[in-house]
Amino acid sequence: MRSSRRWVGIGALAASVGCMPPLDSEPTVLAGPEHSASQLTVGGGYVHWISVEDSSLRRVPVRGGVVERVATSVHACAADGGDVYCAARGTSASGSPLGGDVVLRLRGSTATTLPGVVSSGEVTALVVRGDALYGVAYRFRDAAEVFVVPKAGGTPRTLFVTVEPGPIAVDDTHLYYAPSSIQRVPLAGGVAETIHPGLTPYGTDTLTLTRDRVVFVSRPSLSATWPSVWSVPKVGGVALEIARPHQQGTSAHGPFARALLGAGDRVWFSSDEGGLWWVPADGSGSPVQRAGKYKEPLFNGGYIPRPPSIALADGQLFWNTERGAVLALAP
Repeated sequence: MRSSRRWVGIGALAASVGCMPPLDSEPTVLAGPEHSASQLTVGGGYVHWISVEDSSLRRVPVRGGVVERVATSVHACAADGGDVYCAARGTSASGSPLGGDVVLRLRGSTATTLPGVVSSGEVTALVVRGDALYGVAYRFRDAAEVFVVPKAGGTPRTLFVTVEPGPIAVDDTHLYYAPSSIQRVPLAGGVAETIHPGLTPYGTDTLTLTRDRVVFVSRPSLSATWPSVWSVPKVGGVALEIARPHQQGTSAHGPFARALLGAGDRVWFSSDEGGLWWVPADGSGSPVQRAGKYKEPLFNGGYIPRPPSIALADGQLFWNTERGAVLALAP
């Protein structure tokens, strides 16, 4: 059911969220759109991302500085404190391809290959939780395999197999997966259950968790032009539309949600215009804007939308824009 709740401005909600910077204070630009950023992750004092331009892993200090290339042929990455784990195209000692991805652990500027971890295809998503890495390996036109492997390396264990890749998120007990419907499977192994059938055949390309809800972006119907932000209880139930950034008041135009990040009982999301918002995950309040539209400079790289992402570290938020710039919002 569509919510009829109107959005309210930041002034009306400032008292409920504490001291926040004014909207006219622009975020810090850590890297320009020429770096084609996607899949941001933060670790070891750096913001890391995968460049869509050449599939390289790049990084910049969290307070700004020189952008470095630290790995190549990277498909997915995730951070865990000072360590960054990356799925990259595997090669043998002679340089010939292995037919799947290996996992690299990056400590500082040193990359080592985890022993025994060779996926059956290209790893499209990677998450660190506790002592394990969770990922999705996709064999084109064949199958998508959701797997788990120890951070120290070893043989991957398959949690379940489906026909298409999708985003994943992990809590203490379950892995959540959204190839089209939203499913979850126990981390210890077992049968996957569907907690929501999904809103449309388009599925979702972004998924996050809050304390007790799964949050995703999807179109509410086949005829809808713009996606909106929805949440559903982790145990399953009715999906609530909690943010409709493209419709402020009665306007049918405006920004739409791209990336999601759960934190406690709220969810952060970026817009295609480079803005940043948060909203209670249970739909109990209206979205609050923290950063306004980002005026991205033009460069000779053409326009290809970059996959969205948000990361949080030490109270600082990082996100990439649709053209691939990396932004930061100071605490």
